[in-house]
Amino acid sequence: MSLVVKVGPVIYRQQNKNLKTDQKGFSLVEMLLVILLIFTIVALVSSLLISTENTSRDIISIVKSEIDARLVLYRISKDIRETHKIITADEHEVIFDSNIDSDEYYERVRYYLVSDGGHYNLYRQIDSEASDLFIKNIVDNSIFTYYSGLSTPEGGMTVPVTDDELLETIKYVDITVNIDQSGASSPRTMTLDTIITLRNRIY
Repeated sequence: MSLVVKVGPVIYRQQNKNLKTDQKGFSLVEMLLVILLIFTIVALVSSLLISTENTSRDIISIVKSEIDARLVLYRISKDIRETHKIITADEHEVIFDSNIDSDEYYERVRYYLVSDGGHYNLYRQIDSEASDLFIKNIVDNSIFTYYSGLSTPEGGMTVPVTDDELLETIKYVDITVNIDQSGASSPRTMTLDTIITLRNRIY
């Protein structure tokens, strides 16, 4: 009589049981750590994107302000260049007669600074019309410098120029504008400068 012992299925079931025991899932703590890590990464990326967007917005605003200011300086230069008579020559104001619209009449043109909460704004007025705002957020209240002479000026005239004879000698007007959107001088302050030759004064 032979004894047959079948151990195969028992061994298989034992191995399968051990295999199932080794396959463990994520614990609750591990899942929370993963979620926390994901939220941290999302927060960092969002902060970076917001910072980049704000920086881009600031750069665009600064560039736009510079372009606008340069256009205004060109307009001022065009007005002053053709003047026949300067009425007032001050560091923060200039009044003159000029044919700005190329007709048969001369207009009384005034450019002047107005204080506004620690900074200054530049306005333009034609005759008795309402003034127009030309440049905002100017840091300094001294933007006009006047020169006389036939060559490139080396030293400015004392301002304000009150004597009519001295007013007649002005041949160059220098405009230097420091602009900062914060209204105060900072590393982001931009300086725009132009010197205007009075065509009708060169003799």
